[in-house]
Amino acid sequence: MVYSAHVTSSIVNGVPVAVLTTEKVGDYETHAIEVDLCKLATECRHRFAVDFSQVRLLSSVGIGLLLKLNKLAAQHKPAGKIVYFSMDPQIFKLLQMTRLDKGLAIVKDRDAAVKALQ
Repeated sequence: MVYSAHVTSSIVNGVPVAVLTTEKVGDYETHAIEVDLCKLATECRHRFAVDFSQVRLLSSVGIGLLLKLNKLAAQHKPAGKIVYFSMDPQIFKLLQMTRLDKGLAIVKDRDAAVKALQ
């Protein structure tokens, strides 16, 4: 499990859940978040959920991180899967406008994310 300045994780109904504990996923934060989430991915065979409830700003570098994590998980099929949940409506709208929501598994809340990974 991961506990750092930007990410904490726990197990919810047998599913690893990472909580981003920063309001901003920008240039500075992205590297630290990437290190933490890649560590978690290795520990749980690239199958986990990411809670975005505290994130209010997602930069282009942050979007790149989501795509990179998704690509890594896809390489670990059939088990690999990352589900993102509780996204700020503005962030979700941005992902919809760029059609990135089609390639990323994004659900409304933690219960839906856990269900999608069980």
